[in-house]
Amino acid sequence: MIIDRIRILNHEKMADLDLRFSQGPVVIKFAEISQQKLFYELLFSLLFNRKDSLVLQGLKQNTSVEIWVLEEFGRFHIRFEYQPKKGDWELDISIGKEDYQFVCLLEGMSPGNYFFKCKEQTFFQGRAIQWPEYSGPGHLLQRIRNLRQGGDDELSVSKVRASIAGALKRLKDQQEGMEQVKAECEVLRSEWESIHRQQEEERLMQIEIKNLQEKADILADRIAVTKKIQDRINCLLENPDYRELRHLQEEINGLEERRQYLNTALGANSDGSCVDWGIIESYREECAEWAGHQKNVDYLELGIKNRQEKVLEIEQDLQLSGYQGFQEDEDEQLRKVVQEREIAQEKCRKLGVSKRVLHRLENLLAREKSQAEDLEIMAAVTTSDIEWILHKEKQLAKWRNSKLGGFLDGTLKKRMGVKSIAETLSSHLLHYYKSYQTSNYEEFTNKLEKYRTQQQRIQKIKGQILQVQAKINQEQHLRRMETYYSQRIEGALKAVHAADFAEWLRGWKNFKQKKEQISLDRAEITTLREKLSLEEKNLAACTEGLREKLKNWDIPTSNREEVLAAVLNLSALLHEKREADREISAYSEKYQRLLGERNMEQLSEKLEPLAELERELCFSPEERLADITTWTQEHAQLQTRINALKQRLQRSPVTSNLTLLEKKITKLKGQWTAYEDLGHALEEAQALLELSWQEWQTNHEPSLNREKQWISEHTFSLTALRSGNEEIQALRNYFAYRMAVAQLALGVNTDIPLFFSVGNIKSGLQSFWEDATNYLQTLALSRQIFFFTTDPELEENLAGKGWAALQVEI
Repeated sequence: MIIDRIRILNHEKMADLDLRFSQGPVVIKFAEISQQKLFYELLFSLLFNRKDSLVLQGLKQNTSVEIWVLEEFGRFHIRFEYQPKKGDWELDISIGKEDYQFVCLLEGMSPGNYFFKCKEQTFFQGRAIQWPEYSGPGHLLQRIRNLRQGGDDELSVSKVRASIAGALKRLKDQQEGMEQVKAECEVLRSEWESIHRQQEEERLMQIEIKNLQEKADILADRIAVTKKIQDRINCLLENPDYRELRHLQEEINGLEERRQYLNTALGANSDGSCVDWGIIESYREECAEWAGHQKNVDYLELGIKNRQEKVLEIEQDLQLSGYQGFQEDEDEQLRKVVQEREIAQEKCRKLGVSKRVLHRLENLLAREKSQAEDLEIMAAVTTSDIEWILHKEKQLAKWRNSKLGGFLDGTLKKRMGVKSIAETLSSHLLHYYKSYQTSNYEEFTNKLEKYRTQQQRIQKIKGQILQVQAKINQEQHLRRMETYYSQRIEGALKAVHAADFAEWLRGWKNFKQKKEQISLDRAEITTLREKLSLEEKNLAACTEGLREKLKNWDIPTSNREEVLAAVLNLSALLHEKREADREISAYSEKYQRLLGERNMEQLSEKLEPLAELERELCFSPEERLADITTWTQEHAQLQTRINALKQRLQRSPVTSNLTLLEKKITKLKGQWTAYEDLGHALEEAQALLELSWQEWQTNHEPSLNREKQWISEHTFSLTALRSGNEEIQALRNYFAYRMAVAQLALGVNTDIPLFFSVGNIKSGLQSFWEDATNYLQTLALSRQIFFFTTDPELEENLAGKGWAALQVEI
């Protein structure tokens, strides 16, 4: 890749530039060395998007920088300019090809990453060689040592090491003072903890005083309330007739209200009535009799109505109760069902058999049968077979034991060459035994005994299975009966929404009582109706008598019924008023007799609410006195503790301000922490420096020395290397080392250009620069070389050797 052209417009510290570069090395002459640095720092910052660079921060809003690069795939144009965005100005980068195709960079990628195909760190390690201002061979030798120790001519590892060691020494000198600071901090912390502990204790004491005071106040209230209750109870006991007095007072007040209402009604009827009071006075007894009958009629009608409503309400309750559909002896039937269910449940519990037992016995039977399969052949053996075998065995044994048998058997075998009789008998027996898979009588009898024992076990297990199965069948029958009984009971309970049978019985009892009550109420209604009929007849007769007597008065016939109605109405009111007066007189007399010289208002104020006071009568005066005594003692103990805590608080010493102590502690702790952190940081920096230096010495110094040696041999002749004064040798070594660092940093990446910057050339060093520029010109065959200088003579020499020469006016 080759930088083909650079154009800069509207830069505040630089004139407008338009530099076009040809093939080969380029020498650019600047007026001052600072201008060179400004130029390539601007290029590097833009190419790698270093927004924090001071060079970019100094750009104007209308500044634009354009770079054209030649690559294998064509010519690219890179433009940097400021664009308005979200109320601010932001540096915008656009990259395009000559065919108007634009390149979109990935997030985080800069133009330098894209075109130079390297990381920013690699580029900056070999981007430019800034030749130092010459101040003697010693200065160059120091830079050479820096390059050999760390690859940076401006960084002296020995000076950094000495600086860190000096800083650590100064820190160590301050250690005693910091120890005093730490000790002072610990003293202040102890003081703070002591004060904080004291304040916490005071706070807890204040909380305890508050809690104790609340408890004491509660006890004082209890004592006062209890004493007041006891006084009220004593007053109630001294006035046991207070409830009766209150009831009489309420009755008198109600009658007074009734009498006032009757007086108002009489006045209203008298003012607008057409009745002469003389008529009422003349027939006082008849009117009183009619009013009495009318009152009885009203009373009886009200009684009948109330009882009818009561009967209707009870009938509705009975319909909703759910007991209507049951038989008369339903309770006895359900009791029997419950008993039967309990009996079935008890029998099931006593049986205590589960199907697991049956399964276990069946499995055991199956195992026994499988074991008996090998012995099944012995089932064909009968008692006669056993007797025959036993007879044959005895016969064989007897034959073998007899002398005659031995003689005959020996004769048959020796002289006749046939089987002996004993062998024949034994052969018959052996054949018989083999038919039962045995070889002798003992095996036969053992196998037969084993078979019979096995059969006995099988029969025993079968018997157990039958017993268990019978119990299971019985249990299943009981379970079915239990289920039937439970369903019967649940149906009865569900019908009346009862939780259990006891609740059902209570409801049944209530149902029966209500039915009896309905019968009684209906009988009472019949009796009341008979009485009502009689009273209505008397009332009608009395009314008719008054109607006849009104004929003797000078009353028009058309108005007699109206007058009669008015007379009857006034008679009823007068009768009620007389009854009210009589009752008031009776109640008042009784009330005054009971009250005597006592004041009812004072009694009411002291004894009301009476219901609450009567609940307190459940406790005896001795219990209440014992409570008061206990509470008084507890109250005295609490007051003693409160006074003791208050005295402790008063004796507590005055403490310092915790906030000021915390500020002092924070300040001293900050000093100590900063001291420790600085020490740790310096130690870590020292260790990191030594580790980095050792890594450099191991990994990079050999490569640097080899690269330097190669550059020296290809830049300077052997004669030149062996000759020359100390100054020339220092220049040659510095050039070789500096170029070696750049070459190693850039590596095989030839897309990255090399920038070489130098000021004015000291006289007498032309031969050195001749060799150095020749090396750079040779290097330009594989890499683009930019040589910046302020020396016009050097520019002319390079231009004469084929370098493209440009001048920048800034």
